[in-house]
Amino acid sequence: MICFALLLQLLTQASPTEIIFSAGAPVSAIQFEVETPGIFSKVSPGPAAQVASKGVDYAYLMTENVYRVLVYGLNDFDIPSGVVATFEAQGPILIKAVIFSNPKGDRVPQSPTRLEIR
Repeated sequence: MICFALLLQLLTQASPTEIIFSAGAPVSAIQFEVETPGIFSKVSPGPAAQVASKGVDYAYLMTENVYRVLVYGLNDFDIPSGVVATFEAQGPILIKAVIFSNPKGDRVPQSPTRLEIR
């Protein structure tokens, strides 16, 4: 019984996930959606966001298991390459609907600027 409980805990335990940003152009804000069938919690800014004085907010969308995440600040500082957000998630993770904005608020093309999951 104890072994089964431990296995169940390991299978349902959320694991830390990092979102890595690669700057190919000046970017001041990032928006993306996270789709995961399980738990999504403990969202916080990563070191790259913190250096640029950015925070991270998120909201559950009415679509099943989709969360919208914003990395932004009330400034026009560029976000350097590196970890922009961390969170805990359970199960497979899909990042979609990525939007990068420059300090003027214009959209930045996704190539070579990109996000990765680690």
